[in-house]
Amino acid sequence: MWQFLSNIRISTKLIGISIISVICVAFLSSMSIWTTHIGEESLEVVYDRNILPTKEVEFASEAFDSILRDLVYTIGQFLFTGQAKTRLENTQKQLDDYFLSATSNAFYSDPRVSKLFLQLRNDYEAFKPHIEDIHAAYNKDIIDEMSVVAIIMEEDYNHILEQFKKITEISNERVVETKLRVSERFNQFRTLNIALAILAILGTAGLLIGITRYLVRNINKMANSINNSANNLDLRELD
Repeated sequence: MWQFLSNIRISTKLIGISIISVICVAFLSSMSIWTTHIGEESLEVVYDRNILPTKEVEFASEAFDSILRDLVYTIGQFLFTGQAKTRLENTQKQLDDYFLSATSNAFYSDPRVSKLFLQLRNDYEAFKPHIEDIHAAYNKDIIDEMSVVAIIMEEDYNHILEQFKKITEISNERVVETKLRVSERFNQFRTLNIALAILAILGTAGLLIGITRYLVRNINKMANSINNSANNLDLRELD
């Protein structure tokens, strides 16, 4: 094998090294592009599929919590009835939109989340008559009726808030697990990328050093041959 390589012309070897160098650069470039793709995919997995749905759960929980809070503020006359009524209408729309959009979100396909979410959605549907009672109490603007509605709905209200809390806790656990999994994958790929880059650099450097030594050796041989020829000519002239 070495004899075969030694017989190859220098120009052919240089062209071969150039081709190998280009291939190595192209390979490293493709690895860098793939690393960027992994980073984008990791961002999507962590943020779009986990952090964003978690924030939506927290937002929906906060919106639901405002129902009883506004009712208590209205009873205590810290909030105008008309203002509380408008806020309740907006809150109900936000919650309806949340449950509607969540049904098509892959985040809720997780077995740990899907069961709780299904129960939460059913309990919210069962809670809607309480919302209608609050609307009616706001329309009448009678404090006593508002107080009665608040007492009646409190148990169901706290139960739904507890379910929101459980889903949020599981969602946060998913975010942590996903971050760790994605980070591990990214680190493994980065380590592989660095190792391959080092191998490519060392391989190219080895070829260049080998060719350089080969050229120097042949040049030295040529120089020695020229010197010998020159010496022989000098000796003949002396004769």
